[in-house]
Amino acid sequence: MTQKPLTRLHQIAEWLLLAALTVVFAFHILPNAWRTLNTDFPNYLLTAQLARQGYDTSQAYDWRWLQREKDHRGIDQRIVGLAPITPFSTLFVWPLANLAPLTAKHVWLVLQLGLLIPVAFALRVLTQQPLRRIALLALACQPLHRNLLYGQFYILLLALLVAACWAYWRRLSILAGALIGIATMTKIFPAIFLLYFLRKRDGRALAAGVLTIALCSAVSVAVYGWSMHRYYLEIILPWTLRGEALPPYILSASSLSTLLHCLFVFEPQWNPHPWHNLPAVFAILAPTLQMLILAPALLLIPTGATIDDRTSAPLEWSALLCATLAISTVPASYNFTLLLLPIVVLSAALIPRNRLIALIAVFLFLAIGYPGWKTSQVDGLAAILHVPRLFFLIAFTGLCLWPIAQGRFKTPAPNNAPNHLHPQSDLIWSATFFAILVFSIVSNLRHQRGLYDDYQFRIPIHPDSLLAVQPSQGGTGVESINLYPEGYRLTEDGAVSEPIESGSDALSFASSSNTRWIEQVNTTSRLVAPNYLTIDNARSPILAADGTLIAYIRDELGRGRLYAHEVLVSSESMNVLEATALSDGSFLAAASIRSEPEQIFEIKPNQASQPANLGRARYPALSPDGRWLAYSRFEQGSWNLWLENRSTHAIHSLTSGACNHVEPAWEQDSKTLLYASDCGRALGFTAICRRRVIP
Repeated sequence: MTQKPLTRLHQIAEWLLLAALTVVFAFHILPNAWRTLNTDFPNYLLTAQLARQGYDTSQAYDWRWLQREKDHRGIDQRIVGLAPITPFSTLFVWPLANLAPLTAKHVWLVLQLGLLIPVAFALRVLTQQPLRRIALLALACQPLHRNLLYGQFYILLLALLVAACWAYWRRLSILAGALIGIATMTKIFPAIFLLYFLRKRDGRALAAGVLTIALCSAVSVAVYGWSMHRYYLEIILPWTLRGEALPPYILSASSLSTLLHCLFVFEPQWNPHPWHNLPAVFAILAPTLQMLILAPALLLIPTGATIDDRTSAPLEWSALLCATLAISTVPASYNFTLLLLPIVVLSAALIPRNRLIALIAVFLFLAIGYPGWKTSQVDGLAAILHVPRLFFLIAFTGLCLWPIAQGRFKTPAPNNAPNHLHPQSDLIWSATFFAILVFSIVSNLRHQRGLYDDYQFRIPIHPDSLLAVQPSQGGTGVESINLYPEGYRLTEDGAVSEPIESGSDALSFASSSNTRWIEQVNTTSRLVAPNYLTIDNARSPILAADGTLIAYIRDELGRGRLYAHEVLVSSESMNVLEATALSDGSFLAAASIRSEPEQIFEIKPNQASQPANLGRARYPALSPDGRWLAYSRFEQGSWNLWLENRSTHAIHSLTSGACNHVEPAWEQDSKTLLYASDCGRALGFTAICRRRVIP
């Protein structure tokens, strides 16, 4: 007699709360998202625009290259960068590429909001939860609000995962596998569901997923070319899996990787006071903790098809999704839009059993998305207290696993019914997980070798600088291009030199004792120097010893052309990346031809270019005395510094860490190198080092 009024009160409370959240969403959340062009939508749109306009996008993952193209188009976003975004994901905004950026975002928002309708109905079918409750959870989801504000892709990804779960629930294995294949090409981590299909011994779903990944890859390569994808596979993906595609010391990321970096890895600028400087402990703990979270989510899933698949599949998908997000190396707040699937499924499973635990699940769901937790940077062991989202997410994952564990170890099935327990299969899976763990630990320990050797050569970086590149010996110290929150600026010993024109970026430069040429970038790139004529549509100036500008690179549809004294000297097939001048008027230029890897060519006016036979190489820098050539050579996934004796052509390596040492520049003594290194930091987030390399 008392249950019905209570249930009625609950329904009234849900409707009132839903009305209040709808008002907030309609008059606050959506207008904010509608009128602003925030990161990350411009990154996707700009890349799609470049491909649609026929640009060579092989350098799209280069921060300054993409910034230059953004400036040329006047996109109202201070900083852009593509890492760790997959090339394929940008194809979703391909149809919008001809629109103005803010207009394109408006269309994207309408499409995203439209996707929430079928998502809600699919969740209703999967869980039998009322639509008002699903809408209530969606409107209360702070990550969903952030997804709309940034124009991100996680509502689309949520739709793909929910549709795949629904298809699998309906035993449409091929469709489920295909949807997971598309989701994997959009954001890599849904690939974990391929292991789910393998665990379920569902060959059709697994084959459909793999085939779809292959087809999507073919489409992406056809649009963007192989070079961009080679860079993603060789560099972006490995650094992303290690949690180092973006700065790994920012506690607001609240990931296992971030927490362990802050506790055990010293970095002079970002993490000067770890709890203990023990990188080997990080190398061991990172994969171990990840495996302790992920392995149970897979091992608790019954192998093969079972009589309970129709009811258990949504729970299994939810638990596996939560575990994958919990071990993610680069999670952002909007990623947790995906938790709408687990919370609706979990609520449906828990409310009939225990309403208190169901309320705890809702609390954890809201806590994971709450943006007001204290996540400021702190020193030492206090970092543990500044990643609350991580612990809430792990607890939420545990709640998702609880009903699965109860079903897995329930009383034995009746005669002639499939058994949930498969000890032999579980032993094989457990052994496989252990082997993967051992391999990961050994690989991480090997990765640590030489990773921090550059610290002894590091020049202090400005506290607000995110990265520093293109070092050069200046009048009083070291000059470099630095990335600050307001854009790219020329810096000398920590003092920022404002660009000549307000609001523009300084993306390259060259200086001598009596002049300095700066690439000033806004709607076009131009080389500017006091008392000289401006050179339009030009970058990467190359100076003679007396400071006279003798060469520069001019981009044509994303492909670099080397010009000397206003005359094109590189061949049409070359995409010139950077160059250095030789005393006889020729050049050593790093370039790629079609989709081939980069190498260094010797370019002489009116003669055919010849490869320098230095392997896959970039960033040539000739010493002032002409005796030595420093350059970066790509081997085993990293760019390391090498040195060539120009007289004997003997070469030897200067660095060997599993990180990138790039853009060498000589000091006037022809014995000391300046270079940019991202060792111990994040991919492309370089600091400047000074090192004597000639006795």
